[in-house]
Amino acid sequence: DGVWEQTEVREATRGGGRRLCGVPLEDGLIMEAMLAFGIDAEGGGGGGGGSAEGGLLAGFRRAVDRVMQEDEREFYVPTTAYRFLRRLHEVLPNHSLILQDFDFLPDAVSGVGGPLVQDIVRGTERNYSSIVDPPPGSSDIIFPTDFTRLARAYTHTAATPPASPPRIVGAADFARQYANLDDTRLQDGSNPMLEMFDNTKFFLT
Repeated sequence: DGVWEQTEVREATRGGGRRLCGVPLEDGLIMEAMLAFGIDAEGGGGGGGGSAEGGLLAGFRRAVDRVMQEDEREFYVPTTAYRFLRRLHEVLPNHSLILQDFDFLPDAVSGVGGPLVQDIVRGTERNYSSIVDPPPGSSDIIFPTDFTRLARAYTHTAATPPASPPRIVGAADFARQYANLDDTRLQDGSNPMLEMFDNTKFFLT
């Protein structure tokens, strides 16, 4: 219906537990982060853009219009990553940054950027289909990182464009370049550094 919503976690009125409740979108941080992460491929880059409320909202709507064509209706917006990048550029403008994270998680909940919600009971992993299914504080909620969008947000939050764009490197390629693979090779000839982390990447500036 053209009305964008943000989701709040609330206590259920009946039967206990919690529920997800959609309310009109009013959170400026969510809109800023959506724009910074480049969901709208035609949106402008560079740092500090979109501070005017009208332009911010219009840009956000264009961004969501574009992604809605992917038939997804739920988006997990990485607002904490956005705030981290913005603060990093403010406090340490001449930094070098190395990050590693998952870029894919099996059995994640539905939605763009949806997390893996998991606990371990008697040594057995148990996955949940919603962030509100497990009791509060009882499970791990692990979000994957879209490194291409993270690179766009990194550039967007910089006061001046970086001299070179961030590098996104797979874990195996990173190990081949920087690790001593002879020290991590097992007796059977396999190497965990090359074979066990194929769903992680490095982000280098």
